[in-house]
Amino acid sequence: MDGIPLLLDCCHIDARNPLLIQWVVLAIRNLCEGNTENQAVIASMNRQGVVESRVLHELGLTLNEDEDGKTIRVVPLKK
Repeated sequence: MDGIPLLLDCCHIDARNPLLIQWVVLAIRNLCEGNTENQAVIASMNRQGVVESRVLHELGLTLNEDEDGKTIRVVPLKK
């Protein structure tokens, strides 16, 4: 039913709901525990890039991807 991509689409920083990402991680964990079909769906996904967040910019932060392309960090905006 394409619920996993829908949940992952909710993974963003939200000042009104600061625990949103943790709830999404918990939901994904519960969907994948003991379910090889859901695990295969996630394993077949490709990273499409980093989405910039308006909330991060308001806080003076941005997302930075490492050279290896495996790690993304929240870092201060360059002035």
